[in-house]
Amino acid sequence: MEAGSAMSNVSGKAYGMNVVTPMRPSRTWINRALFMAARALPRSLGGLLGLSIIHFARWIIIKRDQWPDLGQGKQSLQNDYMLFCSNFNGTWDQYIDTFSDGIPGGLDLLWYSSTRYPHSIPISPFKGYIRENQIDTDYYYNSVPGAAQRDVKSALRVRRAILELAAKQASLSPEDFRKQYVITDSGWNLLDFATQMRSLTSGSLSFNTLPIQSYITIEGQSANQVDVPYIQQLVHNTFYPAPRPSGSSGPRPKATATVSAAEAAATTVDVYNGGSIPGLAGDVSAALVKDGFKAGQVSNTTALPATQVLYGTGAAASGAKIASLFGVSATASATVAPGHVQVNLGATARVPGASASASASASPSNSATALPTTGAQGGAVIAKNGIPCVD
Repeated sequence: MEAGSAMSNVSGKAYGMNVVTPMRPSRTWINRALFMAARALPRSLGGLLGLSIIHFARWIIIKRDQWPDLGQGKQSLQNDYMLFCSNFNGTWDQYIDTFSDGIPGGLDLLWYSSTRYPHSIPISPFKGYIRENQIDTDYYYNSVPGAAQRDVKSALRVRRAILELAAKQASLSPEDFRKQYVITDSGWNLLDFATQMRSLTSGSLSFNTLPIQSYITIEGQSANQVDVPYIQQLVHNTFYPAPRPSGSSGPRPKATATVSAAEAAATTVDVYNGGSIPGLAGDVSAALVKDGFKAGQVSNTTALPATQVLYGTGAAASGAKIASLFGVSATASATVAPGHVQVNLGATARVPGASASASASASPSNSATALPTTGAQGGAVIAKNGIPCVD
């Protein structure tokens, strides 16, 4: 098998591997004893059981006189053989790397009696040994080629939950089922909603995906990393928006506060990021330093729906000026040190003086991929031809 060539070993997301290695008959009994010990002590293979990319792995000892006669006639063989069969997700290299990292000692025991086995570490000789002894499949069937092991397990969990829900529905009255499983606002009018549903078509629907922090890889599989507290806050604020102050009918006008150069230089500004843009606190701190303020603490905080500006004793003018840059009002706080202003950045916060798009692109990212603002991982998705599938 040559790495990178077209292989019959692949079916959808799964790869089927067969490796046959010779064993000296005088040492076969050692591997039989090791197999018995592994079955009696499954913890010895705990690293293997925890590798979610692996569907199945089995080692089988075939003695030289046990090969089936399929018309080729009885053969006289000098060696016994170890047959290793496995199915996994990902690439060949990812699998071997994961195997070697997960149970290096276990692999050395399982292939202990195999002729010229080089040990699983270092990895290069081990890969060469597996590649040399691998036999490509002529036919590989996969009942779920479009699903990885994790997909199958997730689907089974969903199926069990649906069956449990159906059983509950059958055993409860409609009123008890509604009380237990349907959550509605106290002011929600079901009849009005039913009337509105008639005009609810794909042309009038807009779907918004929740933002992610970065793209990551977990055990060889692609995943989206999210900030759970921030997502929870976004969802809560969507369904339960904060009420506007009495008498307010629109956005609060920006203040026109001023501060002298001496006052700014004497004010230390601490910036905490509770928004969705990685690295925003550092960018805001740098922008305020350019405006003459002194840099203080720069860190993250819990997710915030709106930006807050708090100031300590002697920093009222600076607090008002900084608050005006974000279109909010400054608030005196006994928890803020004298001469300090604390800026808690909210979900919509941007670098003062920069547009939303410029701020997002200018912010350094601490993730492998910058947070997208449009498409499947953020922004609005319009359902022109039905509800879209978002990966």
